[in-house]
Order: sequence, then C-alpha cells, then structure tokens
Amino acid sequence: MLTEQGIIGVDTLLKEAFETDAESQLVKTLRSQDRLVAEHLLPLEDDESELLAYIAYTDVSFEKGEAEDILALGPMAVSPGAQRQGIGLEFLQHSLDALREDGIMAVILLGHTDFYRQAGFQAASDFGLTFGQAEEHFMAIELRPGALKNVSGKVLYDDAFYSL
Repeated sequence: MLTEQGIIGVDTLLKEAFETDAESQLVKTLRSQDRLVAEHLLPLEDDESELLAYIAYTDVSFEKGEAEDILALGPMAVSPGAQRQGIGLEFLQHSLDALREDGIMAVILLGHTDFYRQAGFQAASDFGLTFGQAEEHFMAIELRPGALKNVSGKVLYDDAFYSL
C-alpha cells in the first residue's frame, strides 16, 4: 500500500510523463476499486512524492484457459528528465525480478515494442494471445518457462482500461 506521498508522487509523474491525464485517472480508478495488484516506485531519493519511475500491474483474464499469477503491466512512466538514460529499462528489469520472486508467472502489455523487447518481451501472438487491436504493440514475457501454455485467445484487461 502506498503512502499518501507515494500516491501524490504517482499522480504527478503520470501527468508529467503523458500528454493527457488518462493514465493518471486510470490509476486513480484502479486504486479506488482495489484493482492494482502491484505498484512499483523508483523515488528520486527517500521522498516518494518525487518519482523517477512507476509501474502498475493488474490482473487479466483469458478467452481460453484459466491462469493465476499472470499480470498486465500498465501504465509505466519515467520522469521526462530521466528518459533515454537507461533508467526505465533497469527499473523494469528490477520490477520483473521482484514479480518473479513473488511467484508471478508472466506479464503482458500493450506498449512500445522497441523498448519492451530490450527487457525480453516478445509478440503476444507468439504465445497464441490477441488483444483485438494494435496487435503489433501487444507483448508478453514468461517469467517462468511455459507459463502461457495453458491460455490462448483474446486477453481481457480490467474494465477500467476500456474507458481510456
């Protein structure tokens, strides 16, 4: 659970990192409905009100198959002043390592392919998964080999994502 300073820091970072406040509103909605499974922060110093990076994770469901311990990543934000310095990629790797240690089996996302490929993500279609739009940006990574073998078809995000 985030501190009040952390919540303020997340909101500020999301508003700075994105062109609209859609991502900020999404996280507020998910948090208010207790739908965020994990939130990872990279504070500038010890003060969570000023963040370098942030990642949110939520549950997903699948058209075919049941799977626990598979999460959707998003949104992820890096402070504009800290972008293109490798901070985001390093933070993402630490975040995925923490999820792996917590027993998470796989992560899916919709995002910038060039960036996420550097972290080991590959096309979700390689695992038989679809999103229904922007398929070229729909990606997945198995944190445990074979984690996605029992699911297929369309991936369904939390309802809050569809109101963006």
